[in-house]
Amino acid sequence: MSAVIELYDEAGVLKPEDEALINAALDTAFLMCSTRRVSVEVSVVDDNDMRALNRDMRGIDRTTDVLSFPTIRWRGVPCDDKRFERAGLSPETHAVDVGEIVLCADAARRQSVEFGHSFTRELSFLCVHGALHLLGFDHESDADRAVMRAKEEEILKRLGQERVDAGPLIDLAETASGNAYAPYSHFAVGAALRTSDGEVFTGVNVENASFGLTSCAERNAVFAAVSAGKQAFTDIAVYAKTPPLPCGACRQVLAEFAPDLRVHIATPDGFHRTYTLKELLPHSFALKN
Repeated sequence: MSAVIELYDEAGVLKPEDEALINAALDTAFLMCSTRRVSVEVSVVDDNDMRALNRDMRGIDRTTDVLSFPTIRWRGVPCDDKRFERAGLSPETHAVDVGEIVLCADAARRQSVEFGHSFTRELSFLCVHGALHLLGFDHESDADRAVMRAKEEEILKRLGQERVDAGPLIDLAETASGNAYAPYSHFAVGAALRTSDGEVFTGVNVENASFGLTSCAERNAVFAAVSAGKQAFTDIAVYAKTPPLPCGACRQVLAEFAPDLRVHIATPDGFHRTYTLKELLPHSFALKN
């Protein structure tokens, strides 16, 4: 890790994988934006603490998702080497102290639901957004906002957390669901699996009078792709009349080939939520085990 990150979970909500994600997001952001080794303090708080902080520090009586408190005054020039030099290195960390980031876990969870993506993606975005503020990026003007947004997307793509338009994949899963064979459950499921080179394979649930022989849409899509010589996947969309979260067996099969897979869940009433497979199956059994 190139950055020195002090992480404080004041809300008491972080799992080990959340802590690892925060460290990776910040380390990647600083590494991609600066040639200097930096140190940063990160606090994760709840709504009440964030609201109090906003009230005391900014005179705003409401919660926000992230706050940044830079120690360097950049004066409109992000990552200015001269200002890094004036800041100097800490004798303890041998790094430049760029300030503090405060993340609101409650807000991150709400926004992940609102925007239809994973908590992992939202937390990554807030970390990157906060880090860029510490390095002098801002969004006060349209021009500055465009520069900052482009940098955010560049970093999130490196992290595998870029924004993805799942609409076309969901449409394919919906179409596929019309071919499901579900005379017993009457619960038709369609899945559309995208490979790393952009090809899509679909699958549906196929039930059987001997219930144990039923095969899920997700696994059928994987088996079709593997049969065609594909073993690297980026996204899967799963469509049904109510949110069709993959069963444990499907999660394990997906993890065999794509532990970092994005899983898009959709229904006819417009519900859409994206998870990472690691969120759905945090401790999968893999080849290395």
